[in-house]
Amino acid sequence: IIETKFGPDVARYLKMLTNPDFTVILAQEGIDPSSPTFLPRKRELYAKHVTDIIQDPTVCLVKYADFSHNCLDLAALPEGEDKTHLALKYRPIMDAFVTRIDDSSRPLNTTMHAAMLTELQDSMRYVDSFVSTSQAVST
Repeated sequence: IIETKFGPDVARYLKMLTNPDFTVILAQEGIDPSSPTFLPRKRELYAKHVTDIIQDPTVCLVKYADFSHNCLDLAALPEGEDKTHLALKYRPIMDAFVTRIDDSSRPLNTTMHAAMLTELQDSMRYVDSFVSTSQAVST
């Protein structure tokens, strides 16, 4: 329906931007949700998925807009398990975005490169500090 209504490009972008069902993938790998390896592996799959899809310049910009809205302001969240979970989930994605945005061989169609990188670097510093403090408190 999407392709018929909006064309093949929009359908392709939506397909790329939709996260796979990581729980199903993990079940196929024999990893149960109660396993201590479940969340780290799920975060790893998510990071790989995002790294792969942001190679497309249009998808990169759309995903960055979504990512920026959802997670670059982790400091505003209250302390707790959810914040730690999100910090651990999103930190590898920040590295992937920096690498992709810095890739001059495949430029993005935006004048926001410097602002995007600054926003990411500020968030990376915050998350690194938050995670190291959280881990120090929990040990």
